[in-house]
Amino acid sequence: MKNDFPIIQEDWRARRDGKREYVPSELVLAHEEQCFENHGQSAATLARRGGLSWRELLAVLYDVKFRAVDDAKLSEDDCRRYCKAFIEKEEQKHEA
Repeated sequence: MKNDFPIIQEDWRARRDGKREYVPSELVLAHEEQCFENHGQSAATLARRGGLSWRELLAVLYDVKFRAVDDAKLSEDDCRRYCKAFIEKEEQKHEA
């Protein structure tokens, strides 16, 4: 899977290396309906406009409204870990 869907990170400009993180766009596209429900935009439009934060991505990947993630009071780091675990699990499915 190609990692080309951008992640909005609050501190990405402040990081010394200036590198942004990306996730497989295929996974985000598989949840396009949730992108529309949560943001009123397609995954492609969201990517062109800078992507999603880890919190927003978590809601999209698990097909829940953003409010559910917000109400869970998860840190951005927790959301990142949950997203990465989701992505790893999906990639393993495709390898099998």
